[in-house]
Amino acid sequence: MFGANASGKSNLLSGFRLMRDAVQDSFADWAKTPGVVPRQSFKLDDTSGEETSLFEADLVLGRDRVRYT
Repeated sequence: MFGANASGKSNLLSGFRLMRDAVQDSFADWAKTPGVVPRQSFKLDDTSGEETSLFEADLVLGRDRVRYT
């Protein structure tokens, strides 16, 4: 991955890390204790801290080309 300075490369990697942690640590466990989800709001928009985030992975695996979302 490459791009200009301040183009969002580090934020993309941070998003992937958060998604990995959600899968490994189970997002359902995070929901049991509000405020435990490690998130940082967008600093240029004060209202974004109250909005939800959505991450979706779409995979096609195997010879049968089974799709997982």
